[in-house]
Amino acid sequence: MKSFVKVFVLLIAVISVNVSAYSQESSWKALSSKVVTLYQQGKFADAINIAKEALSVAKNTFGKDSPYTATSMNNLAELYKSVGKYADAESLYKQALSAKEKTLGKDNPTMIPTLNNLAELYCKQNKYADAEPL
Repeated sequence: MKSFVKVFVLLIAVISVNVSAYSQESSWKALSSKVVTLYQQGKFADAINIAKEALSVAKNTFGKDSPYTATSMNNLAELYKSVGKYADAESLYKQALSAKEKTLGKDNPTMIPTLNNLAELYCKQNKYADAEPL
């Protein structure tokens, strides 16, 4: 009977962790969707605040190097680029690339949009020598 109780308690713990992770993933997706909507509406200040929240949820739920976190970093970097915060954008793009490389590999095609975004940022600042190798 004791082993049954232990297995049952363990099963409940696993289920509640999975439900919590699913709930957090849904929260992250909703926040990320809201960021895109606000960005498209030109509401950059509001979008930045929500993007920061999405990044926090991603880091806390999936880890600092997860693809979710990298996507949140890229989204926030895009917003910073839009409002002229180039140093903040560059830092986030580089962090996103590092996270993607660690989890997905250097040659993964999901690296391309972030590489492109970083190159665009460099071009916007006339840093063509930095953009060219990307």
